Amino acid sequence: MTGKSTSSISKSNKKTPLWEKSNLGINDLYTFVEIPIKYEHKITPTFSISKNPNAKPIANQQIIDASFDRLIIYKDKNGKINELIISFVPDEDYLRKHKGDISHNKIDKLDEDFFGYLHYKDWNGKVLFVLRIEKGKPVKKYDMLKSITGKISIVNNSKINGDKVMVVDDGEKCYFMTWAWYQDCFEISPELMYCDEPVIYNIQYIEIPCQPPGGGGGGDPDPCLNVARFASGDCPEDEEEPIPVDTIINVKDSCLKALVSSILSSNIKSDFNILMQDFLIGDDHLVITFVDEDFGDENSAGDMPQLLPKVIDGENYLLGNLYLNTRVLVGASEEYKTAVIYHEILHAYFHTLGGLYNGINHSVMSSSYVSMLQNALQTRFPNLSNPDASALAWSGLHGTAMWELRPNPTQINYSNIEYSYTKHGTKGTKCN
Repeated sequence: MTGKSTSSISKSNKKTPLWEKSNLGINDLYTFVEIPIKYEHKITPTFSISKNPNAKPIANQQIIDASFDRLIIYKDKNGKINELIISFVPDEDYLRKHKGDISHNKIDKLDEDFFGYLHYKDWNGKVLFVLRIEKGKPVKKYDMLKSITGKISIVNNSKINGDKVMVVDDGEKCYFMTWAWYQDCFEISPELMYCDEPVIYNIQYIEIPCQPPGGGGGGDPDPCLNVARFASGDCPEDEEEPIPVDTIINVKDSCLKALVSSILSSNIKSDFNILMQDFLIGDDHLVITFVDEDFGDENSAGDMPQLLPKVIDGENYLLGNLYLNTRVLVGASEEYKTAVIYHEILHAYFHTLGGLYNGINHSVMSSSYVSMLQNALQTRFPNLSNPDASALAWSGLHGTAMWELRPNPTQINYSNIEYSYTKHGTKGTKCN
């Protein structure tokens, strides 16, 4: 096998929605936005039906190269908002017919000759279900929530010679296999990416009856399946819709997730909390997704990029992701993590104001909001001293004009205090 070994595969994978290329859609259940998404590492699922759950994975380079993901943000009739990621994976014959490019497909406008799979997963990569698509219509659903994770042993990067249809006796056991392939990708230009040779990343399978499958070998469209019924793919009466909120917490680390949830639901009376509740929780047209990722370095503890304005169902929305750097925050004190989250929430607030606030967030924050942050921290952590709370409130603001007005001994003292609350220090409350 060429390429990297599975032991060297990075577990972090920063996702970048390409908001400027998004498309609006409407169906009987949802208003939704479909957004292309770019990864630091490309993870592509391929599929097989086999009598052996330990069958050797085989990578089809053409299919992996042509497959792509789309982020779907959808709002139901009650105004509830949720999101998921869908992988579009073609069959080889269909891909060949379209000369290796299927990127023109959209979730509500599949080619009439589309043969392949749609792979539904949440933001964190948990696989929900897979729809088999034939002639542009869903013919079979594979529920992956109870799938078994297979062992990775032998990997073959050779090419599959076409799509195989397995002929077996009725009643035998078979397995629907999903093989996830990993590639390091590099941006050559905004329109061109180069990806390394794929290596196996994950194997999942479910047991299915061994009969000529409704998916994979020809079948009639199933009227109870719908590619744009995002919660389950099934008929409405079978659908168990998750309870979404207009502030979405896609945080994997249990300590960070609990802290974000606690901050957002807090009824602590402070000027900052009142501000946060008003703009972040109270505004149904602002959708912020909290995401934790390893940034690859410790240069920053968080990031809150500009918000994307979108018109959905005739109403104006602002969409954005608030990123938390696990490399900095995991293992740090609750006080330090809270200061970082408050800091990034203020960035989101400034983004909603727009205008002169864009590009000068830190200047405004350091001149007008440090006292608010300090008070919010001490309200949440009553035992936090004035110098410690002030030092944490200044986190992320070193280098601003207002910071440079602090006496040098104060700068050194505050820097040392801040460090003592990070994962490298011993002060503060640790998550158990």
